[in-house]
Amino acid sequence: MSESEKEDVSRDVEELREVLNAVSEFLMNLKQPIKELLEITMSALDGKKLGEEVASFYESLVSKGVPKELAEDMAKEFLRRKLESVPNIGDFVKSFRHAAWKHAGWNLDEAIRVLEKLKDKVPPEDRKDIEEAISTLKGLKKPREEGEEGS
Repeated sequence: MSESEKEDVSRDVEELREVLNAVSEFLMNLKQPIKELLEITMSALDGKKLGEEVASFYESLVSKGVPKELAEDMAKEFLRRKLESVPNIGDFVKSFRHAAWKHAGWNLDEAIRVLEKLKDKVPPEDRKDIEEAISTLKGLKKPREEGEEGS
């Protein structure tokens, strides 16, 4: 391999490293907001806490002179609205996946492009590893492409 080819490979490897670092950083930045959302969701679904809130609401209505039948209906409505206000985890995951792939998708495409270019410049014995990396990245893209068809 000539010195020029070695420099090209080195540049390609560095470019690939930058792309993969950007994807990794993006995913790490999402970790805390996702954790917080899940904690909020789970606390909203805490049966004991929810039961206490509904009971307190009902008792407050009755103590203020609201007829029991009306207080029961209002407590049921209170519970229904409380449950409706809880974020739908399925919708969240779908939105997250779409946003993540929209942001990171170009990085995967770029990483695949760089690897494809690099594959032709390395000795044959090293190509298998690069082909496996390309295959892995294409596998990561597959859910995105399937999700986009369904969107």
